[in-house]
Amino acid sequence: MPKTAVGFSCDTDTDADILSWLDKQENKSAAIRAAIRASWLQDSLTLGDVLNELGEIKRLLRSGAVAVVNGEEGETAPELDPEAQAAQDALDGLGL
Repeated sequence: MPKTAVGFSCDTDTDADILSWLDKQENKSAAIRAAIRASWLQDSLTLGDVLNELGEIKRLLRSGAVAVVNGEEGETAPELDPEAQAAQDALDGLGL
């Protein structure tokens, strides 16, 4: 089976978590391939996605944004970008 070597660079400070994880892997190549496939083939939201959106909500609230929970008739919520809408849809479905 033909093989090819692929390399990439890491910053020892910024990517310390990646380097630490990689150092613990018995088969580094297999671990990297599995991580890439898990990220690339992922078709649903992850806990990380939800936490990122919650962090954005926290940032907005700290900056003075106001959330309308029970708006008056005729009020519409602002349009969300596709990623934010997907996260909102997933959060809305949690209570079902």
